Amino acid sequence: MGDALRITGARAVIVTAIDTRKPLRSATIEALPDAESVAEMAAAMAETAVELVRLTGADTAMDDLLVTSRGWFHVLRVVEGDDDGGCVAHLLLDRREANLAMARRDFRELVGGAVRVPPEPVPEPAAPEAVELTLAGGLPRRTPSTTGPWDRGAQPEGTPSWFAKFAGHPFDSGGRTVERVRDGLHRLE
Repeated sequence: MGDALRITGARAVIVTAIDTRKPLRSATIEALPDAESVAEMAAAMAETAVELVRLTGADTAMDDLLVTSRGWFHVLRVVEGDDDGGCVAHLLLDRREANLAMARRDFRELVGGAVRVPPEPVPEPAAPEAVELTLAGGLPRRTPSTTGPWDRGAQPEGTPSWFAKFAGHPFDSGGRTVERVRDGLHRLE
């Protein structure tokens, strides 16, 4: 439990029995206002999520259940037991400090061997089919524009005269550009 609190941003770790929804063990940096209710809710959510995953894909096991709020990340990981209903390991992370991906990886390693997830079936590699590609007429080509920033025509419509006075032509790149920028910055002081 103490190792889980060493994860960056971790504030609490609670292990809850799924069948009784009672906390088995917990460790916190600061006391939670209603730790027992948090544990009960985490177990109920994890149980529901496992059932949802089972209903949508029989060959897929649930990894982590993530619940987020503006201030917190809740990482729930189901730990299957041998004879009981298993338990839920709940890691509470401060969102301002935690790196969610790293915390999930570290938490998975800590919970480690206790989680028995059947491996995903690996499909047999099939012989690739030959595919012939033909480009009709080659790749599209860009046509150059006849107008653009290099066109030193009249001042664009809508450009305020005060802008032209201080900046010159908006696309001017003469030798005085650096001087005009420096002078403009001095005027802002």
